[in-house]
Amino acid sequence: VIHNFALVNMRIAQDAIPGSIIPMWFKPIKTGTYEVICGQLCGLGHYGMKGTLVVDSPADYQAWLKERVELSGQQQAPPPTQRPPGEPPPGPTPGTVPPPGGGSEQRGGQ
Repeated sequence: VIHNFALVNMRIAQDAIPGSIIPMWFKPIKTGTYEVICGQLCGLGHYGMKGTLVVDSPADYQAWLKERVELSGQQQAPPPTQRPPGEPPPGPTPGTVPPPGGGSEQRGGQ
């Protein structure tokens, strides 16, 4: 079954195939609340495949984020640091990547 992620007000849509990762990129330019629908007649539950996209101003988003952090009881992560132009991103922290094969554990009576 093929579905279709559609934001009709923004005139964008992308096929959505269950089990597949299909990237989609857009830049909203106007704040507001927009309806997301399945734009492909896909079966009996098609009419119920709806959602909402909320586009906030940066200030409203930060206020929403702060509220969510307070409700969760967690500390807010520090803002990301800026790298000078042309500097590559830092590599992974040593010891965070598991070795090939999933570890040094032996199985099967060996």
